[in-house]
Amino acid sequence: MPPKKVQNTVEKKVVKRVSKKSDKDPNEPKKNKSAYMFYCVEGREEIKQENPDLDNKSVVIELGVRWTKIKESNPDKLKYYNDLAEQDKKRYQEEKGNYVKPSKVDKVEEEVEKKTKKKTDKVSSSETEEPKKKTKVNGYINYCTVNREQCKLDNPGLLPKDITKKLSEGWKSLSDEEKEKFKY
Repeated sequence: MPPKKVQNTVEKKVVKRVSKKSDKDPNEPKKNKSAYMFYCVEGREEIKQENPDLDNKSVVIELGVRWTKIKESNPDKLKYYNDLAEQDKKRYQEEKGNYVKPSKVDKVEEEVEKKTKKKTDKVSSSETEEPKKKTKVNGYINYCTVNREQCKLDNPGLLPKDITKKLSEGWKSLSDEEKEKFKY
């Protein structure tokens, strides 16, 4: 189990990331195709064989022209593609009826579990290495860390840069003895 602080940080990042992604589930049934789409799948190969030098845009235009001709003059072929579309629609309705969409909570928990596992793997590999030396933080940084929240509470309308200015002024007004308390 990773440290609580690491786990909470990972959970917050994952919640943000999951909420930004689309809600599309990879296991969700594929939408049904229209009769035109079935025709395009078959007709594309035929057009490519007849005119191998055509680009995709020209192929799509030719498919549209041929589909219009089929609709107007060939009801048997149109019926064939409509039947395919109807079968695919039934398939989709059946799969959709059997499909249970996972809740957002399940998605978040799954993502947290993945991220936590990655974090713990990193932590366990770093435990075998020598511990890194902590860099010294100067007194001003410690002073700001300790006093920032109080400054925010005292001045609720200030922007972060203005709060930093106030903290800087406060640091400058301290005597050398008071500054020594914040140095480690």
